[in-house]
Amino acid sequence: MSVLEATKKALDPATLALPAVPQVQRITVEDYEDPDGMQALQVQVVIDEATDVEQLTEPTVEAVKSAIRRSLQDHGIGEFAYISIVKPSELDEQQ
Repeated sequence: MSVLEATKKALDPATLALPAVPQVQRITVEDYEDPDGMQALQVQVVIDEATDVEQLTEPTVEAVKSAIRRSLQDHGIGEFAYISIVKPSELDEQQ
């Protein structure tokens, strides 16, 4: 299994200990080279469009990020994960 396949398996929302809110629809991951030239991961967490922005409190966002980082570590993936949380409409705006 390639590192990217192992990473995708580690980030399967069905297996992560994610909080109930925000509802995660999917997680995408790409290889990334950070500004210092180090290998890293670019992780996008796509949440339900109906999520109220007020529900995205610091503890909630940190719980999502912690679950992702913990799973990567548990699967032996050592690259740092740059994590962003977006709604589908925000992805549409980026394209």
